Amino acid sequence: MADKNQPATDRPARRITASPQKRGVATKGKILTAATKLFADNGYEGVSVDQVAKAADVRFSLIAYHFGSKEELWQAVVDDIYAQVDAIIAPASDDIAALPARDALRVFLSRYVEALHKVPAYPRINVLEGALDTSRSRYLRDQHISRHHGEARHTVFRQDILDLLPPIDPSMLFLLVIGAAQIPYVLTQEIRESHGYDFGKKAMIAPHVDNLMILLTGEK
Repeated sequence: MADKNQPATDRPARRITASPQKRGVATKGKILTAATKLFADNGYEGVSVDQVAKAADVRFSLIAYHFGSKEELWQAVVDDIYAQVDAIIAPASDDIAALPARDALRVFLSRYVEALHKVPAYPRINVLEGALDTSRSRYLRDQHISRHHGEARHTVFRQDILDLLPPIDPSMLFLLVIGAAQIPYVLTQEIRESHGYDFGKKAMIAPHVDNLMILLTGEK
């Protein structure tokens, strides 16, 4: 029987275990992290649930328990990606509305490129799935891309900003801007090896934004 008068430092350490709820949240997070990297690197068809379980170091059955099917896991990954992107871009919307045209455009591009850098799965999954006509590409479009693009066009394509830009149809111009911003973060490895620019580094955000501003307006 333990001696109540035994000093605390001499007593056996009490084992502290996480609650089932906390363990569940942690497990779900591990699965999402592993699945995000695998889907972004290999596409939906190139990934099996077994690969996700091994990468997350969890039992196969836990993926079904937390997410259901493979496609539902993919949808959860996409929802999480867009939540991260929203957290970076959305707070700037009010600031952009109050800024002069050139400053507003720069802030938007800076936040957008920051999101591409911090959430690399964002452009990669969009490109991989957007090239196909599947239930996943429709999910992306209906649940996220249409809303995202609509909000961005509303925020940025004010008349005073359009006056700074080339005389191109605004919808087409928007697609060209998004494409120019995204490509270095989709082809990161190829660009690093072929051209020596490492867009995986945070230091590339500012020059990329500068170059986009020059491309669009003729000056930084």
